[in-house]
Parts: sequence; structure tokens; C-alpha cells
Amino acid sequence: MLVLILFSLVCLSIAITFVFLDVWFLFWLSFMYCRWRFASFKTKVLEESIRYSRVMPSDLDLMLHMNNGRYAREADIGRYWYMFSCGLMQTILNNKHNTMVTSSSWRFRRSLNLWERFAIRTRMLCWDDHAFYLEQQFINSKDGFVCAVLLVQHRVIGMYPSEVIQILYGRQVRLPNSSQRA
Repeated sequence: MLVLILFSLVCLSIAITFVFLDVWFLFWLSFMYCRWRFASFKTKVLEESIRYSRVMPSDLDLMLHMNNGRYAREADIGRYWYMFSCGLMQTILNNKHNTMVTSSSWRFRRSLNLWERFAIRTRMLCWDDHAFYLEQQFINSKDGFVCAVLLVQHRVIGMYPSEVIQILYGRQVRLPNSSQRA
């Protein structure tokens, strides 16, 4: 009887946790942090990072395609995937600073439907005295169509982005001209 009561309490606490927290988002962030906290950096800052995902039933809205809020969550995961894989996030955290998204601009071109596999391609466009500017593309894995494009201003709180890059590489890094990046 006591085992049944304890089992019921554990199930209830898990259900309450899933109701009030986005547990899968926290799981992915923890996984990314652990993976790259102890691994060498695999991506350079000016290279792109690709993360694959799939549209799950919990991602759907009433029109049975991926909800705009889930696009934002997947973009967050993809952005942190990129920032951890190239060492930006570790450099910022090791210097006791933080980051936050200060603006974003979305362009939706086609919806993603249930069980569709997609890739999130993240790349650094440039940086200035206050923020990194990133582009993220949601690409349908079946036909390669770009379903959504996101431009993000990711502000570094307490440091200049050029300082982060200098600490990461041990030297000043210059961005190529925007005409060469296009």
C-alpha cells in the first residue's frame, strides 16, 4: 500500500513538473551544456551550425502545423547549440556575464507539419559594440525548402562582443565585408 502511495506521489509530481515547466527545453539545454562543457569546440564562430529536429504532436496548433511558439523554442535550442559548439557561451559564462535576445524578426514561408523532419541552420552575420547578429533558417529535410527565417540580435550583458571573440581566439578577429558574406 505504501509503495502504491509513493508511486502515485511520484507520478503526480512528474505531471505537475511537466505542466509548469517546459521540461524538454530544459533537458536540451542541460544536454548541450554538458556536451560542450567538456568537449573541444567543433565550430568556428563564422561557420554555420546545423541541428536536426522533428515536429512532434505537442508542437501542433489548431491548424495542425507547428505552432509559432514552438518555432521560437526550437530557434532558442538551435541558437544555444551554435553558441555552445563554437565556444561563445562558455567564454561568456566563464567571465561571469550573460546574454539575452533583444530583438528578432521572423519570416514564415511555409508551415511544418506533423512528423516532418527539419534542420535549423544558424550562422553569425556580424557583431557590433553591443550584440551578436545571427541568422537562423528552418529547412524542411525532405525537399530542402526554407520554411522560416529568423534574424536575431543577441546582446552580451557586461562585455563587448569583440571582447568575447578576442578571449575565445586569443586575438582580434575581423569580420569579412558584408558583400563577401552574401
